[in-house]
Order: sequence, then C-alpha cells, then structure tokens
Amino acid sequence: MCRLAFEGIPFCEVSEIELARGGTSYTYLTLAELSAPGVELYLLMGSDMFLTLGTWRRPEEILRLATVVVAGRVNDPGTLREMEKTREELLSKYGGKIAFLDNPVVEVSSTFLREKIAAGEETENWLCPSVRDYIEKEKLYDDN
Repeated sequence: MCRLAFEGIPFCEVSEIELARGGTSYTYLTLAELSAPGVELYLLMGSDMFLTLGTWRRPEEILRLATVVVAGRVNDPGTLREMEKTREELLSKYGGKIAFLDNPVVEVSSTFLREKIAAGEETENWLCPSVRDYIEKEKLYDDN
C-alpha cells in the first residue's frame, strides 16, 4: 500500500531495509543505514510519537542523524504546550534539530477509514484510489 500511495511522487522511495534487516527494528539503525556524506535526513512523525521520542532506543543518535519533523495530529493547546516542552527537553539533553510543521490537522483514523470502506462511502479525501482499490481487492478489512 505504501508503494501505491507514493508511486509517481518525485524523489520518494519506499524502502524495505527494515524488513530485510529482520528482527526488531530501531529507528536509529535505519537512519544510520540511510545516512551518507552530503545526505540530509528528515524523520517525519506525528505529535503522539514525538511526545515519546525521549523513551526510544538511542534518541541522541536519532537527533544526530536526522532533523525530526513533527506534524500535529490534534488541535489542542495543551498538546501544543506539551510538544514545546518536549522539544526544549530533547534539544537541551541531546542537541539536534526539531521542526514543527504548520499543517492543518485532519481528524481521521484507520477505524474511521475502515468504517467508510465497509459502508461503501467515498474515501478520496484520505486515501488515493489505488490504495482503496487494493484494500477492496484483497478484502483487507472485511469482517466476513
């Protein structure tokens, strides 16, 4: 589904390096494998994951190897304050770069999408047609 979602987008590549590595996969290992001289890496994550970044395996390596880019997932002032606090703590402890995207928050979940698909409703605002077709063809979320 990732290949379908990103096909045709210039400079995007879906990688299977974590699958090929096998076993437990850690973000710092993936970033280390992708890093090379002259290559700038960006790690995009939602606010929910960002708030736990300090508990991940080797957060100092993650922040050394990539700029962490955070896309907000909730439009809540309390969460925004918590994100700022987390950014300050991580930068103080590990250094690195952390950027917050100024993106519109779209309230959508996998459960919401599965319900729309099951009801035969449109999902074009959230899923590209090729992904929707694949889900239906493979009967991925059929309860039958």
